[in-house]
Amino acid sequence: MASVEPLLKSLPRLAYVGDVPVEASYHGSALLYRLMADYPTGQLTIVEAGLERSKVERRIENAIYLSEPVPCSRLNSTRFHLEYEALRIVTARFLGRRLADRLKPFKPEAIVTVSHGVSWIAAAHAARILDVPFHLICHDEWAKLPSKIIGQSSREELFGRTYRAAHSRLCVSPFMEENYGRRFGETGTVLYPSRDKLEPSQDGPQARAAKTGDGLICTFAGSINSPGYVGALTRVADELAKIRGQLEIFGPVDAEAGARAGLNKPNIRFRGMVPSAQLIETLRRESDILYVPMSFEARDRLNMELSFPSKLTDYTLTGLPLLISGPDYCSAVQWAEKYEGVAECVTEVEGNGLAEALRRLTDPAHRLRVGRRAAEIGEELFSYERAIATFYRALQKSPLFVEASLDNEA
Repeated sequence: MASVEPLLKSLPRLAYVGDVPVEASYHGSALLYRLMADYPTGQLTIVEAGLERSKVERRIENAIYLSEPVPCSRLNSTRFHLEYEALRIVTARFLGRRLADRLKPFKPEAIVTVSHGVSWIAAAHAARILDVPFHLICHDEWAKLPSKIIGQSSREELFGRTYRAAHSRLCVSPFMEENYGRRFGETGTVLYPSRDKLEPSQDGPQARAAKTGDGLICTFAGSINSPGYVGALTRVADELAKIRGQLEIFGPVDAEAGARAGLNKPNIRFRGMVPSAQLIETLRRESDILYVPMSFEARDRLNMELSFPSKLTDYTLTGLPLLISGPDYCSAVQWAEKYEGVAECVTEVEGNGLAEALRRLTDPAHRLRVGRRAAEIGEELFSYERAIATFYRALQKSPLFVEASLDNEA
């Protein structure tokens, strides 16, 4: 952490306001936890203003946590959920005023949020009221999500206006940063997902490294949140069955939910949720290939282009080979093409591409080469130190702010 120590002296008192809980769990919550877990004691306030709440035992120890009630939240689980979201959007400025009042006793010098859900809009209003810098983290496309009442052009205009007004704009991939630069006229900073600070050694043993021939175990770790992902998992399971292989799925979906989605193949096994460090050791011990599916569905195209699969942070720690399946325009394929040799890529639904990729991966020497390359690039792009340095630089107080603070202390 020596590289970020000089930045600690000019970090602001920070308030996080967002729909995504900050906790040591998984997905966006874990990524936010990793970014903020070492923030200086007494300088971080977290306001969870969405429909989900963190668990106390998973929270950052040295942070103050506040919960903002969400009125009529049960409507989000009904057929009126899009209308309910629209109502939350048009009333976000009133939430912003309330948040500003709640935050005043903590005297924040900056506000950070994630463009997910609705409360990021309120966070921007609160920052304006409190006259402090506003920092926006972008992980997924928001402006072009399905909407009712509020038209697509209005969502685009709202997001663009907020994006331009942000003091810093932290985008999850270079593909998102480039796209938003064209659409909204402002440059951003790439903040890749990061590994855990207490990540296992990258040199851990792989129990199945010498496995040859059929019987491969291919693993997917993550959420299954669209029909496009179900299709990708079904296709790889079918191809694995032809070589007596198995697909293992780690994540919040259990066997019952998987069966309802159509993932009821005899060679699919659901393993449930596993903490990051334990997952890495389990993968090294039990897996041959790590699967990165991206949706081929036309309706998912923009998110596939812009978002970035955060599972790559942990996948690349294992030293196991990556198998990416997705259209040639998706971020995972573009990333693999940029860093040649980092993965086996299949960019078409039809044809023998998936079968041929699996055949190549039956060779242990090939698996070792691809896995080592993935580990090398993962260390370069996803290290905890790199992410923290990027985040802390974005939060730095402006020179004028620092000078004013020094004058006040004098």
